[in-house]
Amino acid sequence: FFITSFILFFMLKTIGVQIEAIVIALFALSVLLLSVLIIEYRRRYKYYKELDYLVNNLEDPYLIYEMFPHSNFIDAKIFEEIVRTSNYSMLDNVNLYKRAQEDYKNYIELWVHEIKTPLAASKLIVENKDEVLNDLSKELDKVEHYVMQALFYARSNSVAKDYIIKPINLENSIRKVIKELSSEFISKGIKLELNLIDNKVYTDSKWFEFMLKQILINSLQYTKQAGKVIVKMTQKDQAIKLEVIDNGIGISTEDIGRIFEQGFTGVSGRSYTQATGMGLFLVNQLAEALSIKVTAKSNDKTTISLVFPQTDMHFKI
Repeated sequence: FFITSFILFFMLKTIGVQIEAIVIALFALSVLLLSVLIIEYRRRYKYYKELDYLVNNLEDPYLIYEMFPHSNFIDAKIFEEIVRTSNYSMLDNVNLYKRAQEDYKNYIELWVHEIKTPLAASKLIVENKDEVLNDLSKELDKVEHYVMQALFYARSNSVAKDYIIKPINLENSIRKVIKELSSEFISKGIKLELNLIDNKVYTDSKWFEFMLKQILINSLQYTKQAGKVIVKMTQKDQAIKLEVIDNGIGISTEDIGRIFEQGFTGVSGRSYTQATGMGLFLVNQLAEALSIKVTAKSNDKTTISLVFPQTDMHFKI
């Protein structure tokens, strides 16, 4: 504008236009320029303020393109086109990884179902042979446990699609899991004490049984010969509290807050080569999905607590 004004002033002066007329013309141009700048500034200020508000308040900022404020100036439209192209490219990339993850999950589930058949057949053969093969039977049980753990881990990110919430009798599910682990209790000479009540809770029986099995396997693993495991249920307001208590080696103070982290084994776990750090991690993941509160404490005894809702209000949208 200043260069143009200088050239205009020079040309008008050269052809003999009076200085007063030149000043009036330049003043009119300046007013016009200032008006355009003020209007454009106000439009852009409003546009970018709205944009800034959306970025800082959107729960999912990557959805910003869908919420873009209306604009009719060209640079905003170019900016929107760049963001739109980038957004669609990002979504395509995310969908690519989601498909790969889904393929992996499907493969793991298929692998688990396929391997369960030869495992079951092996166990039947072992059970029909001499007692010397009991140790092999126990190892097959462990393999089966880790196979099932892999299956549940593969499904853990889509629990919501796989559970059925309904009132179940916890006592029946608890006894079913204990029956599956009875040989472990007997072989280690571990005493089991049950304090159960006949009350119903709202949860998914399959996922609960998997969680309880993980907790009990941990207790059996870290409880020495002739130890004791207590499974106790108590009424707590509008909920049922289930506690699994053992007098095993315990959990150190520095580890107690991290036992539900993925892959964390802690001081106790490192002394057992079989510890993977996945059992309690999966318990915590599933508990969160099923609105079950899970906690742990350890002093002279180790206690894992599960608090179940007795109504379905937690699952209604």
